Amino acid sequence: MRVAVDELEALVTERLLGAGVPEEHSDLVARSLVDADQRGVSSHGTARLPMYLEAIENGTIDGASLPSTSRASDGASLWDGNRSLGQVAATRLMRHAVDKARAIGAHVAVCHNTNHFGAAAYWARLAADEGCLGMAFTTAHPLVVPTGGTRAELGTNPISLAFNGSSEEYVLDMATSAVALGKVEVRLREGEPIPDGWAVDAEGRPVNDPAAVYPDVLHGRVGGLLPLGGASETSGGHKGYGLGAMVEILCAVLGGGGDLTPGRPLEERRAGLWRVSHCYIVIDPEHLAGRQQTGAALDSMVTALRESPPSDPASPVIVHGDKERKRTEAQQHELEINDLVWRELTA
Repeated sequence: MRVAVDELEALVTERLLGAGVPEEHSDLVARSLVDADQRGVSSHGTARLPMYLEAIENGTIDGASLPSTSRASDGASLWDGNRSLGQVAATRLMRHAVDKARAIGAHVAVCHNTNHFGAAAYWARLAADEGCLGMAFTTAHPLVVPTGGTRAELGTNPISLAFNGSSEEYVLDMATSAVALGKVEVRLREGEPIPDGWAVDAEGRPVNDPAAVYPDVLHGRVGGLLPLGGASETSGGHKGYGLGAMVEILCAVLGGGGDLTPGRPLEERRAGLWRVSHCYIVIDPEHLAGRQQTGAALDSMVTALRESPPSDPASPVIVHGDKERKRTEAQQHELEINDLVWRELTA
């Protein structure tokens, strides 16, 4: 069904307010989730709201909490999320990182003891809109098996980078797994199978039934999602595994290790969601080649990639962010939402 963007944002805000979340925080979460739906990333959109409400109810999330600095210097800062909503922590840390990067050139902000923040690109874009290069990373619930393994040990641990040129933009947002769990959930809602290469069972065998993965993988009862590249080194699965571990280091290890995903006991997995860590890196190009020169260089790079000869003339080469930008333009005022998601939001 189609829903007005303003109506959807108001509904999400209303549900959060009803759960005791302050208005400013509710607005932040609603805007980020609806933005994901507008960009066609429904796996990280308003479908996540019931998960947040449940976490608020059971105390995993403190909807009124704010992150606080544990250690801070001009170049780096460590934050305690204080069980805050991930979007609240992300907003404060990214704005802080942008301010510091403008002053000295770059800043790294790490936050532990916080929660799911939606689509990573939303936060990288926040820095890009301020004229900086922004990167956002987060750990997640253990859903991904290491290469050669059968038990999920890493999260989907996304990587996002956003940078604006003079007239172009580049926005990368990718899970380090073969696919985000939300994509499996979408296939389940739509009654479609999942392809080989997405997930394995507890014996390491491929599965095609999304119901055999979601939601049981959240509680450690099945194998898990595969790393980006698949199940073997031959297909490059060890590279996705390495990237997922890299994100774990940037977020949880640099945050002190309290939110490390690997090795979580089975009883903790069965208890559902727990707190995660984020990392934000901001670079101000004015301290390097300058915004004008780097902006022109990005425009040149993006243009060259789009003009690269396509294998199929009907499908020209695109760059990361193109699909999402076009989807947003088409859904500026009204967007498509899954019927089941809408029923859950309005229940």
